[in-house]
Amino acid sequence: MNLFQGSWFKSTNDSIESRYQQGVSYLKANYHSGADRCLREAAAGGHASALYNLAILHGCGVLSPYDLDFAATCYYKAAKLGHPSAAKSVFMLEAADRGGFGSDNLAQLAAKTPPDRWFSSILMICATRYFSAVSKLHGATDLVIASELHGASISECPGILSFIERTGVPTSLYSDHRTYLEPGSAADQITDGLNSFSAALRAAGNERMLWIAARCTIVGYMISKTSLGDSSKPLLGLVDFYNQ
Repeated sequence: MNLFQGSWFKSTNDSIESRYQQGVSYLKANYHSGADRCLREAAAGGHASALYNLAILHGCGVLSPYDLDFAATCYYKAAKLGHPSAAKSVFMLEAADRGGFGSDNLAQLAAKTPPDRWFSSILMICATRYFSAVSKLHGATDLVIASELHGASISECPGILSFIERTGVPTSLYSDHRTYLEPGSAADQITDGLNSFSAALRAAGNERMLWIAARCTIVGYMISKTSLGDSSKPLLGLVDFYNQ
């Protein structure tokens, strides 16, 4: 299915560029839904920069639902069309998708990313898809999810507790013996990787609200790729994460 299907917009070279420029103007004005609409219309006409900006927009957590797969698809498309920034760093997304990025490399990237009120798009796209891919590769997905939800369930943060509720995962799946990870096991090492990622975001100067939402988003993304995802609600952007 065409991700941009359903747009009323009929493209010509001038109109494609016009919609792209309008989208950029909306981005500068922080009118994100308007930017999304215009950039999608330009992207449907094959505008590489529109695709790249869509990847940034949907990867940074300003919109809900927080669709990281759409962001990744736009990133790949922009790179294929030769957008310089996308083409330069698409290797990171490719490595993440095959589970080969490495937790240490991801933490180093997080530590070097300047703090912001929003997520780094490429960082979050890679983080969600890497942890999902590497967990699946080692057959550790269920254990990682159980361990993460168990740890989250003892939090007093309303945002975290609301996130757990939105996952729709039964409490019985992350309580008691299911939450204990064998030291040195794949699940244990992946959870250590999540710890390192969170610590790197903190060390880079990001506020607590951001790195908490980042970790929950990674876990929520992992859940969405399992049968448990059938009962989960869509991932939310940063503002909605703490307001629902």
